[in-house]
Amino acid sequence: MRVNKLIWIVSGVLWLAASAMAESLSVEDQTRIITAYGIATGQIQSQAAAVADTLPPDKCGTSAVSDFVLNRDRLDPALLASLGVRLEGRPVLPKAYRSPSGRFLIHYDTVGTNAVYQPSVRTLVDSVPDYVVMTARIADTVYTHIIDTLGYPAPPSDGFYAAGGDSAFDVYLLNVGYLYYGLTYIDSARLISANPADTMKATSFLELDNDFQNITPYANRPLDAVRVTMAHEYFHAVQFGIDFREKENYQLATPRQYWMEMSAVWMEDEVYDAINDYYVYLPYFYNYPTVSLQAFGGVNNLHPYAAGVFAKYLAERYGKGIIKDIWLECAARGVGPQFLEACDAAVRAADPPDGSLATAINEFSLWNYFTGPYADFAPAGVGYIDRANYPAIPISQFLTIDQYPQFVAIDSFGLARPNYNGTGYLLLQNLESRSGCYGCVRIDTSANPDTAVAISCDSILLPHEDSLYVKTAVSISCDSVLPIYIGVQTPGLIEWGITVIYLVKAPADSFEIEKFIVPILPVDPNATTWIEIDAYKVNRYKSIAVIISPTSNDYRYYSFWGMSPRIGYAFADSGGVVLPRPSAVLTPYPNPAVVADMGGRGLTFRFQVAGDTSNLNITATPLLAIDIYTVAGDLVKSIQASFSGEDRLGVHAGGLYETTWNMRNAAAQDVASGVYLVYARLFSTPTKRELLAESRVKVALIR
Repeated sequence: MRVNKLIWIVSGVLWLAASAMAESLSVEDQTRIITAYGIATGQIQSQAAAVADTLPPDKCGTSAVSDFVLNRDRLDPALLASLGVRLEGRPVLPKAYRSPSGRFLIHYDTVGTNAVYQPSVRTLVDSVPDYVVMTARIADTVYTHIIDTLGYPAPPSDGFYAAGGDSAFDVYLLNVGYLYYGLTYIDSARLISANPADTMKATSFLELDNDFQNITPYANRPLDAVRVTMAHEYFHAVQFGIDFREKENYQLATPRQYWMEMSAVWMEDEVYDAINDYYVYLPYFYNYPTVSLQAFGGVNNLHPYAAGVFAKYLAERYGKGIIKDIWLECAARGVGPQFLEACDAAVRAADPPDGSLATAINEFSLWNYFTGPYADFAPAGVGYIDRANYPAIPISQFLTIDQYPQFVAIDSFGLARPNYNGTGYLLLQNLESRSGCYGCVRIDTSANPDTAVAISCDSILLPHEDSLYVKTAVSISCDSVLPIYIGVQTPGLIEWGITVIYLVKAPADSFEIEKFIVPILPVDPNATTWIEIDAYKVNRYKSIAVIISPTSNDYRYYSFWGMSPRIGYAFADSGGVVLPRPSAVLTPYPNPAVVADMGGRGLTFRFQVAGDTSNLNITATPLLAIDIYTVAGDLVKSIQASFSGEDRLGVHAGGLYETTWNMRNAAAQDVASGVYLVYARLFSTPTKRELLAESRVKVALIR
């Protein structure tokens, strides 16, 4: 049996070498990989120290080590030597302590560079430093929570080959890189069995800092750092046991394992909720909301840790089990990157029938609006449990509009031009500066009909001395619509999550929220598609925020097809009044329509809209749209009739509209005898800007 296992190990190494040699690496790529690895393993100190005073620690060296391990057969030995970085395998430490459960073996030293914190303090177990004993107990606690409570599969054992020792999981306490808490090392022997299903799995071991004295917040409480790091890194080991290839650009020199880091940050807070180590990283997400969830870089790229807030959203919104569901779905779909599609599938299963990655990112972006000083204003059901402790998106990251009209040209980057799977925020202020409402009419329906008047707002029906309808000029405040146009250019199918947040004047500091998803079909990337949003009853609001999240579960939109969609905006000076939708009656005549008795005349549809005492039309240029269906639901014919706004005394005066049907279908063929369903809608303009009224009726036709 030992011989067979050794054969599998050799096969795994050969497989790695073959895949690695498939593509040579540039000197630039090799230098990046080697430098990152040198910093993560403590072999390069100077570069790390140069940035350590201005940024939080880089937290986790797993990505740097992973890049190195996966590419090491493509690295030039001479370049390694010139950079002062050596190939490293498992650390060699003189002492070891087995955890109470027997599942972990903690390797350590009490002297020299790798000496553990307070090596002479030994009150818990004779001859073993308390720091080591507590590390072992913390490891057991982490295992219990992740494996026993949450139900994740334990990492595969490395006990089947000599370097792995026995079946216990190995944890090494040593002086890791200056910027790092620890790292998870993908083992060189990764093919754990001949079963093809196991080719997604990797054995691993952990390296944790020996004292955390270089991590300032933990200098006097290093065990809290051990707790956070053990949960984070052991979850990486769990991930490697599920799908160690869940990365973008897996076969390239720059793989991005953002989901590994995002979910590991979530796990550390899941196991040890009171420590909140991730708080220090959150500004690197909230200060840059347009950056994609897929963004991932090298040394001191803190965005992936800050983006762990997305995993926090998923777990709080859909239940913590969704994180495991996504990981198992990633493995089931094969070699990565599968996270976006797996997340889409998991959300759809958790939130039918409309849930998706697009709805999740749309709502996630809304949650991120109500954080920090805005946390208390979050409507019910919106926001994180700890949102008051999160930073707020700074006003500098909002595209602020305070003059109307205004046009923001189509461009690739900038405020409110988010990456794919990022978020843009707009803030509309100074709403009172707009110059009235376009083409709107408001009726004063006072109790005394002698004083009832029709008033237009600076537009088409201003009262004048020979008006037939105005008895007394009265000033009435109009409640208007603000049209917002979003122009987009994308290379294909993108779902646009859009949320409108209205800050209401009264009651003070309350919000109204609208959320919707706009699917955009594939278009010419050089052509612009316009999305129109009508913000209604604008005079009720202090300000309006608009959140835009272009979403796709195809990782290539961000990775290869451009960092950001091209987006522009137009904000109209004013809009029409929103009137309560009046009642309407649709009457066909004759009904039944006996064709032989109609003398060649068409079937007439009369659409009567309820008016008021002024008997004025509710819009100047209406469009009457009529759709005729069979009883089986098949569309027979669509008819559209426009009416002139100048003809105040014409057939549509007082809300009466008529049009005819020649009783033929869309192909100009006579329709058969039978019962037809008629659906009529009245729009405010020929472009169908606003639906004013609707009605339905049945008509019988006899030939």
